Amino acid sequence: MSSGELGISDSHVARRVKRLEQRRHEELPLFATVPALLDQFAPPPTVEGVRAELEGMQQEVLDRLARSHAWAQARATQYRARVGEYITEDQLQHMDAYIERAYPRGECYAADYWRTLATRLGVTL
Repeated sequence: MSSGELGISDSHVARRVKRLEQRRHEELPLFATVPALLDQFAPPPTVEGVRAELEGMQQEVLDRLARSHAWAQARATQYRARVGEYITEDQLQHMDAYIERAYPRGECYAADYWRTLATRLGVTL
């Protein structure tokens, strides 16, 4: 994904570079009196470096969300199968329809629904 798709604006990157530059001067005030010395001990932040850092952080969050959704979907499937051993297929379809109406946002809620139902039935994985 490009930084535009991830929502990292140029102005956000510029503000971050400015804050990092300011922090560099505040943390090393003696070196800040001689710019070449400051650059030697604490290289100045670059737009490319900051953009890469932000993209990496954002991609890490997206990856974690994807793993979480995959895990939730797998758990929902497991719980549904276990509950399905105790109720009819028509009842399962009715519950699936209920989940779609009540929890339109997806698999995390479905996993919780099936887990709660399994717990109430006394079924464990």
